[in-house]
Amino acid sequence: DVNPRTTNATGSRHYDGSVIARGSAFNSFSNTVGSDTVTLSGSGTIASAGVGSKGVTIGTLQSAHPNYTLGNATLAVTQKPVNLFGRRVGTGNTGLNIQASKLQFTNLAAGETLNLSGVGTIPTLTYGTFPITLNTLSMSDGSGSTSNYTFTGGSFLFQIISPFTTKANVLKALQTMSNGNNRKLLPSKTSHRSMPAVSERVTVSTPDQSVQVNPCVLQNGYCN
Repeated sequence: DVNPRTTNATGSRHYDGSVIARGSAFNSFSNTVGSDTVTLSGSGTIASAGVGSKGVTIGTLQSAHPNYTLGNATLAVTQKPVNLFGRRVGTGNTGLNIQASKLQFTNLAAGETLNLSGVGTIPTLTYGTFPITLNTLSMSDGSGSTSNYTFTGGSFLFQIISPFTTKANVLKALQTMSNGNNRKLLPSKTSHRSMPAVSERVTVSTPDQSVQVNPCVLQNGYCN
């Protein structure tokens, strides 16, 4: 009789707020022979969700290799790297500083919260998405515990959006041009065409010449 060899499994995963130990988390096996590769299917459970090395209740965990049977398993739960993200319209009046109130955690375990305080910085005030230098940013316990989370390995991004990406913001900007004086800026000449037969080059400008589109090609009802 050739009997299956007993193997013990060890593995690790980041904290996820659960007590589930899935087979995919285990990548080290004892008592194997030669180049045999052992994997586990199914899932077991650990006694508590927090960070630490935990014995696993086997549950439905089993070896996917027919020549091995699972004896016991140990799972190390490690701190989860947190991600931060924030955005604002326009460059703002705080320079390169990013207040904690402008940021939020995006990957905490389901239902958990953490508090964020301090100030980070971004490298430029141009439009786009930029990495945040943490500087004095720090986290504290909310409904979740900071002992289960870490900044190390996380992603910290801040997005500056142009105020001219929506029709409403463009109109607002036009109305407050020329040293802040509110004006209704209308084209110097307007006309209506149901549809041009051929493309036409047109010029649109305001009476004080503060806004000009010159030239553009009017075709199929759009000025490109």
